[in-house]
Amino acid sequence: MQQVTWLKGLSITIALASTPLAHANTNNASTHSLTDISGVNIVDNSEDLESALTNCQFDEDAEAGCAILLKPGQYSLDSLSDIGIGYYTELSGLGAMPKDVSLDGLMVATNDYSAYTDTRTFFRSIENVELPSDFTWNVSQGTSLRRSIIDHDLTLSKDGISASGGFMANVSIRGALNTGTQQQWMSRHIDSDWIYSSSTWGDNGVFVNATDSSGKELNIDPASFNGSEQFNHFEQSDLSQSSNQPMTEKPYWVWDDKTNAPLIRVPTTDVATSQGSHLTDESASAVDINNQQYCVISADDSTAIDDCFSGNYQAVVFAPGQYHLNQTITQKGLVVMGLGYPRLIPQNPASPALSIQASSTKVADVMLEDSTLSDKTQQAPLLEVAGDATSGSTLYNVFVRLITKQSGTQVPSIDISQDETIGDNIWVWAKDINGAQQGTSDQGLLISGDDVTMLGLAVEHVGTSNLAQVKWTGNSGRNYFYQSELPYFNDASQLAPSFAVTGTNFLGVGLGVYSVVGNATMNSGVSVPSDSTIDMAFDWNIDNSSSSGHVSNIIEVGADNYPQPTEVNPDGAGSKNYYQPSS
Repeated sequence: MQQVTWLKGLSITIALASTPLAHANTNNASTHSLTDISGVNIVDNSEDLESALTNCQFDEDAEAGCAILLKPGQYSLDSLSDIGIGYYTELSGLGAMPKDVSLDGLMVATNDYSAYTDTRTFFRSIENVELPSDFTWNVSQGTSLRRSIIDHDLTLSKDGISASGGFMANVSIRGALNTGTQQQWMSRHIDSDWIYSSSTWGDNGVFVNATDSSGKELNIDPASFNGSEQFNHFEQSDLSQSSNQPMTEKPYWVWDDKTNAPLIRVPTTDVATSQGSHLTDESASAVDINNQQYCVISADDSTAIDDCFSGNYQAVVFAPGQYHLNQTITQKGLVVMGLGYPRLIPQNPASPALSIQASSTKVADVMLEDSTLSDKTQQAPLLEVAGDATSGSTLYNVFVRLITKQSGTQVPSIDISQDETIGDNIWVWAKDINGAQQGTSDQGLLISGDDVTMLGLAVEHVGTSNLAQVKWTGNSGRNYFYQSELPYFNDASQLAPSFAVTGTNFLGVGLGVYSVVGNATMNSGVSVPSDSTIDMAFDWNIDNSSSSGHVSNIIEVGADNYPQPTEVNPDGAGSKNYYQPSS
């Protein structure tokens, strides 16, 4: 048997250099003011916040989106008993620090798919606020909780209803974190007094650079997870990075009294080796981009796209709505921000909707879609990250939603060939409905760049017999948390591994593959070379019947398949199969 190295809690400390933003002409005014944009709500009182939340209620297939930006102050939503953050809605505080915007009584709205499951509570986010009471964040994929303080307990599910999320980063929980019924969860740079689960439903939890409230290593006691270590697997890791690319937090919005408008604050502090949240340092290094230095594109006037990407601005902002474009970024250090989950759709399917050809680009809070394409017309990735990089680009909260059948095109939805790229919460999803595939694609993600890092990656319902859902050919790659479901096919397809690595010196933490619906089969959920370092891989065959699809082996290392140590789930939902080596 070939030798493979298994990692448990390795901490590597290195010095990383930051790259300044490109200088830009600041004499041109924004094409649009955010205060004039449909779907952008800038509020300063509880009554207007309630009105905005009420108006920002969309279904899963809506084309619209909504951004709610809260000026510094205190807000209470006690009168809202059944309205919360809906689909395609982003709620962000505009304070310099999270404590500047206090928000009490907020809840997460039930999705429109079913009142009895939160496994489709997608596409919503909270950022840069303080929540002074117990808070329930019952969400699934395509969501984000960032740069926030929860003064009491945080619960990740509601009323025992199953949930399938999610992601949080730079969050301080002053009470307990209850993972609840979450099937999986990715946490980066958080701190909490303690962690437990009120359910045995959980499968894969990854905590990167997480601590307790005193700054010590987070204590995850398996016995506290409803008394069942067997069915709740939570892994701790520290961010190891051998490249020169700094890990910086996502740009965020701050109210600027000088211009009477929001500005974009771009953190430049490298947090790769820091532990826990970093929400109290008011002197943290950052670059501000005011409203004369960023350009706003409205869905009502997409003619502004060429002007906004002309090189005259330090940042480009997409307001809520749909955009048909084939845009190439050649300006080093450009910041691209979305508000209210804007959908970027290729105008010409022979080219990406967005092609990054410059280093140090930051793209945050956008979605890529194929919603206006015909079946099998997509001839290029929806998003491309390429070009020679002196410093890699970073993708924050970037999601792909596929609703047409692109099977047979042999094209990945996201193609990353730029070295040192970082993905911080990435989800590629081919839409399913009522147990069948509405959208399909041959491949979700192709990574050929070296030193690429993924923090929170999910790729679902794509893949073929010869193309993995994720194909990783670049060297020295790192992936912290992976979640995937096999396609909901009913043709007994034999699929390639979900997560296939051929590059050298790969690190993987918490790699999970599910078989849920249909009868497609897969020999191994994960395939890696023998020089890889893996901390926990697993699969879950929800239906163990002979007619149902399944994953036969957890992980393939070189030419060796690791056998399945089967654990039968007490609720009868198939088997959960884990391989976790000893420390």
